[in-house]
Amino acid sequence: MEFAQIFRRFGAEVTVVQHGKYIMPREDEDVSEAIREFLVGEGIRILCNSTAKSVIRENGSIRLVIGSNGQEKTLSGTHLLIAAGRTPNSDHLNLDTAGIRVNLKGFIEVDDFCRTNIEGVFAIGDVNGQGAFTHTSVNDAEIVLDYLFGGTRKLSCRIPIYFYLRILRWEG
Repeated sequence: MEFAQIFRRFGAEVTVVQHGKYIMPREDEDVSEAIREFLVGEGIRILCNSTAKSVIRENGSIRLVIGSNGQEKTLSGTHLLIAAGRTPNSDHLNLDTAGIRVNLKGFIEVDDFCRTNIEGVFAIGDVNGQGAFTHTSVNDAEIVLDYLFGGTRKLSCRIPIYFYLRILRWEG
């Protein structure tokens, strides 16, 4: 979604093709809908419940054939960005040698204080799967430092950034 907004603000026509019912399926439904409304208001076309069927490159143009709500549609453009999610590179860290557990997606398992299953080892940032943004990585570090100095800050108490965006939108 960030790249859709960036490219739109640079002046590109942007269409987001989302497989699921909501553009941000990990967020609460109302948060996802508020973000969708904001992006549509900026001129981004969003097609939910859609699936890419094929891509055809021809004469400097790209055609994306999609299935959307039971119909087949063709989108045309000059560029195609595929954002299929993030995967950690934890497989390069030799974690099994240290005995550090990862989940099925390869993220290091952590508790509310970013502690791994190994005493004294913490995992912060993208590798723990608790947020993949700079601000959440910094917050992970703040939680660890707070914990080390006897504090009580926790991952589960983190307020998602989208909440702040909604407040700014409503009040501003």
